[in-house]
Amino acid sequence: MNANADHDGATDGGRGSPTLGAHADDRSRAAVFERPLVTVGRLAQGVPANDGVGAVLLALGRAGIELAPHPSACDRVRHRPALLPPSVSALLRLHRAEVVRLLVAGYAPDDGTDGAVVLAERLSIADDLGMPTHPGASAWLIAVGESILAGGLTS
Repeated sequence: MNANADHDGATDGGRGSPTLGAHADDRSRAAVFERPLVTVGRLAQGVPANDGVGAVLLALGRAGIELAPHPSACDRVRHRPALLPPSVSALLRLHRAEVVRLLVAGYAPDDGTDGAVVLAERLSIADDLGMPTHPGASAWLIAVGESILAGGLTS
């Protein structure tokens, strides 16, 4: 994953960020991120902070956000796009520990539960459509989020 932003929206000095050319001004920079940020912001506004990690993963996946554990700091999450609206960043911060645990350890609901059926169904559909289904990909976030909401997450 080429994401270069951490869960708090900080970047790693611009490495891996979109290139806008030497003559780009602030308006063109804003235009690059305008559409994804609006979409992500609308989804995040509909997710109450107390809905749990399933609803947060579902909203992030639907917005096309990809997540990955930070390679050198085990308590941080990297995301793409690099810039997230404050509401999305806040949701990610609230559930950071659970999200990191799911990204690092993976997610496997108990066999025979509704969560297991939903996960297998969603990942199979995404795979048939040629979408990436690795942990942290948008399709994976949606599948895991729906599986958790269906009762697949047991502590």
